[in-house]
Amino acid sequence: MGAHPASRVSAADQAHGDQAHDRTPADRAPAPPRRPATAESRIPDRYRTPLKGAAWLVFAAGLVGAVLGIAGLHVEITVVGLIMACTAGLVLLKIRADADAADAEAATATEIAADSGITADTPGEQAPATDGAGSAADSGAPSSD
Repeated sequence: MGAHPASRVSAADQAHGDQAHDRTPADRAPAPPRRPATAESRIPDRYRTPLKGAAWLVFAAGLVGAVLGIAGLHVEITVVGLIMACTAGLVLLKIRADADAADAEAATATEIAADSGITADTPGEQAPATDGAGSAADSGAPSSD
C-alpha cells in the first residue's frame, strides 16, 4: 500500500532536518535562573520554631488520618489526610531550606570577614594593614613625641 504517514518527509523538512538534529544543548534557550530566596520570602526566625512544631503536628495528623481512612475504606478521609501530610511536608521543607540558606549566608559572611581582616569584635572596622617590614605604628602616622 503506502509508507506510513510519519515516515514521509517533505522537501522543506529534509532541507532543515539536518540543522534540527545538529543542535546541541548549548544551542537551546537557557533555563531561567533560579531566583534566590530574599529576606522577604524567608520565614522570620521568631516564627520558625512554632511553625515547625505545628507543621510536624499537621504532618503526623495527616498520616494518621490517611492510615485510618485506608483501614476504614473511606476515600475522602484518606485523601484529606494525604493532602494535610503533603502540605505540611512542603512547609517543613521550606523551613529547612530557609534555615540552610541562612546558615550558608552566615558562613559566607564569616569567610568574607576573615578574608578582609574584619574581626568579630569590631564589625565594619578593618585591622591595620602592615607591609611585613614594620608594625602598624611605623605606617607613617604622626607620633605623639
